[in-house]
Amino acid sequence: MKSIFPLILVFLMSFGQAQEVSFQSGIVVEPSNHHFGKIPDNEKTSFSFRVFNRLKESFTITRVETSCGCAVATPTPALVTRGGSSEVKVTIDPHGRNGYFRWEIKILTDHPEVPLVFAATDATILRNAVLSEEYLYFGEFRRGASIKKEVWVAPQDQPNFEILSAQEELGGNPEQRYFDIQIKKGTYAGFYPGPRSAYLVSVQARRDIPYGRINGKIVLTTNLPQQKKLEIPLLARVAGEIGVKPDYISLGIIKENRPVTRKIYIYHRKGLDFNIKKISSSWPHLKIEEKVKVPDSYYEITVSVDRSQKMNKGEFRGNLIIETSDHEQSTIKVPLQGFVTN
Repeated sequence: MKSIFPLILVFLMSFGQAQEVSFQSGIVVEPSNHHFGKIPDNEKTSFSFRVFNRLKESFTITRVETSCGCAVATPTPALVTRGGSSEVKVTIDPHGRNGYFRWEIKILTDHPEVPLVFAATDATILRNAVLSEEYLYFGEFRRGASIKKEVWVAPQDQPNFEILSAQEELGGNPEQRYFDIQIKKGTYAGFYPGPRSAYLVSVQARRDIPYGRINGKIVLTTNLPQQKKLEIPLLARVAGEIGVKPDYISLGIIKENRPVTRKIYIYHRKGLDFNIKKISSSWPHLKIEEKVKVPDSYYEITVSVDRSQKMNKGEFRGNLIIETSDHEQSTIKVPLQGFVTN
């Protein structure tokens, strides 16, 4: 017994020390990492972490921060008593995202020794729709550049789906084409819940595409009775040597006795000389003033609403038309839009 007792005493002391170390190990998040796997891009998804208090005293979760505005985390309860726990619910809004993402969750407390603990979650976001992209945005590019955008098309559970034709609708001359469109069949892995047969629609800007802002859509004709046409919005900004900032005039809501004024600037990107010959508007209720900022190369144009004539209520769209001495950009059209109320 004399030989066993010291061993028991050592074991009990060791156990007590181990318990003390474990009890002082702080604030524990379980699990520290969570994997959502594949999730659709059009549905919010949530997961709850548990925050355990293994301290000798209570603490309060003062706030929870995430590495992205698309993730929101809420602790319940905020006060975590000794030996207790709190649920931190993290909700992910994946809309507008595609591919693999990882979110870091920072849990901040009022405890001086453990002011911060971490957790993390990740997911592969897949497109839960017919189109892999909601729109085709080309951004700003120089005329003549080889710019191409692509979109995959495939309705779920429609193995016999076909695209019969594709055409651009840009609001101008229907006979004039600004883009080349190609269609080929393949397999796309970015749709939810997994890869499926799809059509790849490639849209490439032509080298002779006109300067300025181009807004419209690509229209696909299909063999589906319930969805004979699919429309993909399109926006491109074709830049030349003469630049316009901003390249779009939004007059907003136009009310009686409320002045509305906007300014745009016309300049040569290389500082070369050019002149403005004439400025007009397809919407008749604009006052237009031109001011030379730098002779022959930089101009300020101010437009304001002229209410001397009666205006029809509702939305209007038109163009500010600028005629210049530049042989490449002799006519520049700047889209304008607004809404007339009482």
